[in-house]
Amino acid sequence: MFVASLIFARLIRHETSFYAAYGSNLLGAMVGGAAEYLSLVFGLQSLVLLSALFYGLAFFTLPGRRRA
Repeated sequence: MFVASLIFARLIRHETSFYAAYGSNLLGAMVGGAAEYLSLVFGLQSLVLLSALFYGLAFFTLPGRRRA
């Protein structure tokens, strides 16, 4: 939750549409909750891999990141 809050705080500063950003944050919370419940079926190890994938995607798609 802490890392997700940091990512959201960084992105919301540069956002022109607050409502779209907030809606995206809520959608992410819902997807995260669904992934948590799916960990009961597939195991906790799959949740760790899925969360690492989500955080990696969020990091590499941050706006303003310089690409070589």
